[in-house]
Amino acid sequence: ATQQQPFLETLLLRCLAEDDVLLPIDLSALKARVAPLQPDDALLTVLEVLKKRGVVQLETIALGNGENRTVILDCDRSRLLRSISPSHLTKRPRLERPSPETGLAPSEERDLQARLAQPSARTAQVLAQFRSARARFRPFCDAGTWEECRKTRRPGAPPCQKLHFRGLVFGHTDPSMGDCSFLDTCRHMSSCKFVHYAIDEAAPAPARPLPPPALVEP
Repeated sequence: ATQQQPFLETLLLRCLAEDDVLLPIDLSALKARVAPLQPDDALLTVLEVLKKRGVVQLETIALGNGENRTVILDCDRSRLLRSISPSHLTKRPRLERPSPETGLAPSEERDLQARLAQPSARTAQVLAQFRSARARFRPFCDAGTWEECRKTRRPGAPPCQKLHFRGLVFGHTDPSMGDCSFLDTCRHMSSCKFVHYAIDEAAPAPARPLPPPALVEP
C-alpha cells in the first residue's frame, strides 16, 4: 500500500481537479472514477493524508447496519492545484458514446464533417478551369479618361496601368446634366439623359512632338 500511495494520490488529485466532479462525493463513487480495482483502505489512507494537508474535508457517516460511509465534503481548490503538477491536470481519455442519429462517436463525426467540407477533385478541377492566371486587381485612375490622365503625366512617362473610362454620348444625352452615378451599369441607358461611361482599354497614341521651326536665311 505504501508503494501505491504516490500513484493513488496523483489519481485522486487529478480526479478532484476535473470540472465535472461534483462535491460532496462518497468514497465508493470516487473509487469508481479513480481506481475501481484498488481496495477502499488504500484510497482512504491517501484521503487522510490529503485531509491533514488541508486539501480535502472528510466526514464519516455511520449507517444503520453498522457500516461507515466516508464522504468528501469539499476541497480547497488553491491547495489542490499547488499539490498537483500541471501535467496531471490533463483529463483522462474517456470512452465516447456514439450518437443515436448517426451511430458514430463525436470524434468520428468531426472527422466526417471535415472530410465533407473539403472540395472534391472534380470541384477543384472545375474551379481551376475558370480561374485566370492573369487575374489581378486594377484600380481606377483618378483622372478618369485617357485624355485627362495624359495631361497630368510628364512627357515621356510610361503609360498609366490603371483603368480608364471613355464617355458615351447618345442622341438623348444631355451633357449639361453631368455624369450618371451608375457609370456603365445604368439599367436605363437607352433613355437616361446623363453621361455614361465604359471602360477604355485602348491607350491613345502619344502626341508627337512638333518639329522645330525652319531657319530662314536673310
